[in-house]
Amino acid sequence: MTWLAHHEFGLTHRPFRFHDDGSFVPSARAIDTIDYWLEVWCETYGWLEGATADGAVFVCYEELCENPRVWDRLAELAGISASPHEGERFQASTAKPEIAGDPVLVEQASAVYARLAERARGFVQ
Repeated sequence: MTWLAHHEFGLTHRPFRFHDDGSFVPSARAIDTIDYWLEVWCETYGWLEGATADGAVFVCYEELCENPRVWDRLAELAGISASPHEGERFQASTAKPEIAGDPVLVEQASAVYARLAERARGFVQ
């Protein structure tokens, strides 16, 4: 991953810097904990939620799997054929993992996810 200059995770992990003013406060959480990665997820998707350009589209993967209109709309936006390819259907996992992280972070991540999923559903309508 280092050779590819991917530093999102792994041995050469470098945290994202989301603030335009250059300020950066590193996490006080240990990088090998679920709480660190929940915090990174919340910061990343929280930033995306507020910093997206006009015309940006969010897609909820579960909706993509369950609602054929999502793929139709994406194909329309991309200017490609919406015809499904045999055997290439998206399929959401049925696993329901328990997240044993800080309950405050879990709640924060769940709230960001719910807002983004709702926003994603809006683009199909």
